[in-house]
Amino acid sequence: EHAQAHVALVEALDGRRYEQLLEDLVDLLVHPPLTPAAAAPAGQRLPALVAKESHSVMKTADVAATSDDADERDEAIHEIRKRAKAARYAAEAAGSVVGGRADKLASAWTDLQEALGDYQDSVVARDVIMRICADAQAAGEPTFSYGVLAERETARTREVRAQYADLLAKALKAARKVESGG
Repeated sequence: EHAQAHVALVEALDGRRYEQLLEDLVDLLVHPPLTPAAAAPAGQRLPALVAKESHSVMKTADVAATSDDADERDEAIHEIRKRAKAARYAAEAAGSVVGGRADKLASAWTDLQEALGDYQDSVVARDVIMRICADAQAAGEPTFSYGVLAERETARTREVRAQYADLLAKALKAARKVESGG
């Protein structure tokens, strides 16, 4: 899998599409499409950006909380991680303007993001283990050890889910403080 992915990556990086992307990025840097909001001081805009990213996390968290389907829930939790990363970056940007409240918020988002990264790693590892297990079973090999490994990964996802609500609540509380200026 790694070798195939590496070949595909090298082909993509050598292609015209990637070259065009680089040209477009340079053009974006040289001629940024600034809106009138860019003229406002950053201190006025950053709390709104932090609020926007925090609300994005909350909407995705609602999907994860209400889903009965394990795959859908895992996908929503992965999306929460990505949105928490965006919220963290917004908070880090705000930290230089807003101060300590934003730094605490960035730290809270980082804690959530890292825990959900562990969750995603376990989901992926469990899927790989189960695929290898199926191959071993088809070849008539013993598979008990694969079951033990898969259960360990499942246990890790349960551990993270047990921490998740508290980590999310901490981040959202810190976000409200930044939004309110308190």
